[in-house]
Amino acid sequence: MKEIKAYQCDYGCGKYLKTKPAMKRHEDCCFWNPERKACDSCGNQIKGTETVYNPNHGGDPGSTDHEQSFRICDASGDDLYDINNLKSGCSLWVAQVEA
Repeated sequence: MKEIKAYQCDYGCGKYLKTKPAMKRHEDCCFWNPERKACDSCGNQIKGTETVYNPNHGGDPGSTDHEQSFRICDASGDDLYDINNLKSGCSLWVAQVEA
């Protein structure tokens, strides 16, 4: 086992990099950085789960039902799991409210 030194993104995206300059470049474009006004740092983003019920359960109700995550923009209605809908520099961006 080899120990290494790494740097973690300050914005909570979970990214680790080996050098400080590389992490600085990442943080400048990170979608969790509020200065980017991107979906991941926006207060309009709604995350949750919903149960998907299978009506064709073959006589065993609930056996194939499952939880499905969703992530949508409350302002535009866009499905944020669709990578084509992700934005930065968005005019609808609002700061997240601290809980």
